[in-house]
Amino acid sequence: MTWGPGGSVGYELASGIPAVRADSDLDFVLFAPRQFDIAEAQDLWRMISSGPGKVDALVETPCCGFSLEEFATNLHRKVLLRTSEVRVLGSDPWNLPNGESN
Repeated sequence: MTWGPGGSVGYELASGIPAVRADSDLDFVLFAPRQFDIAEAQDLWRMISSGPGKVDALVETPCCGFSLEEFATNLHRKVLLRTSEVRVLGSDPWNLPNGESN
């Protein structure tokens, strides 16, 4: 997977305009063209969330975006999937037939 900064850090890096504060969380985007399983998501979330500050990780698939934390920690395995058109609950962010949840 490739990744990049998002949120205030990404804005500041892209624009050169100061936006990060001492209490800012770190937002980043993981680009995930291939599907990963829940165990891989949980391992990744454990590594990411063990740092000293608050981290928000958005995963972008070819179909939609979703929160890594929600995907890795949700026992019901349905998470909020965000597309450009809709927000739906679903369990497979790499396969959204007709933009609907599965």
